[in-house]
Formats: sequence, C-alpha cells, structure tokens
Amino acid sequence: MSLRLRILKRHSSVEEASEFEAFFQVEFRRRDGSPDLDLSIFDVDASCLVRTHAECAVSWLQSPPKHRGGLSVEKCTATCTSRATPGDTDFVYTRSHHVELGFLHEEELREFAQQVLAQGLSGDRPATAAQVREYGRGRLDENDQEWLSATERKSKWAKELRK
Repeated sequence: MSLRLRILKRHSSVEEASEFEAFFQVEFRRRDGSPDLDLSIFDVDASCLVRTHAECAVSWLQSPPKHRGGLSVEKCTATCTSRATPGDTDFVYTRSHHVELGFLHEEELREFAQQVLAQGLSGDRPATAAQVREYGRGRLDENDQEWLSATERKSKWAKELRK
C-alpha cells in the first residue's frame, strides 16, 4: 500500500492542536515565518514507513528523537501541484521518494492544512524512537554505507545506535 507521508516538525502537533492557527504556525510555516508553499512529503510504500522516518531523523536531527510524528496526506484534496524533487536527506531512498506539493497562495496551503488537521489522528503515521533506533542498528549491523556515513558525522547518533 502506498501513502503520502508528511513528516511533522513536532510529533504532538495534531494531538495538541486546540486551534488551527497554532497547528498552522508550527507545521506549515518556514523559520522566517513565511508560509511553506513548497511543502515536502514522501511518496512511500507503507512497509517503508519506519525507514522513511529513520532516514529523515538521522539526516535532519543531531541526536535521536523520542518519537517521530508523521501524517498520511493522500486523502487531502486541496489545490496544488505535485512534483518529484530530490529530498534533502543523506539517503538515496528518501531523496528519490521526495515530492513537493506546490501551492500558489497561502489560502491554498491553509485549505490543505485544515484538511490535514480535520483528519486528525486517523491519518497518524508515527514511528517510535525504538523503531527508529532498531532500524538504524539493523542498517549498521548490515554495514550499510549510507548509515555508516551518516552516523560518522553525528556522534550522538553513532553512540546511541551502538548501545
């Protein structure tokens, strides 16, 4: 089964979203405060969910997370374009499965965000810290060169995965 996965900036964003504006500010704005009109998602097979979370986590975070949040967004029907673009990760798989949803205006992005929030936890596709670590340890045990290279640059990951 295929799914469109949006990796959340905060794993608890949907659970804690008492109001739309707070959810939108956390998950759909860039660091400079502007709306993220080129939204990153991953088109992946559901069987690769933990892999996708793990590869994104080790690529983007300095140390292993307690939990990785993600939402399935394939049921969202907001107006946008969809284009395959190389993802900003250290791994071929996630780079090759990266897609950007392009929105022309903030209003379109808000419509999409409202649909994401409305589906709430029914679209929840998280990965636990244990799953991420187990996947990473398995890749290191297999001498996976991408994982060896990624953890070589991040000492906290290397230490955690070698426990």
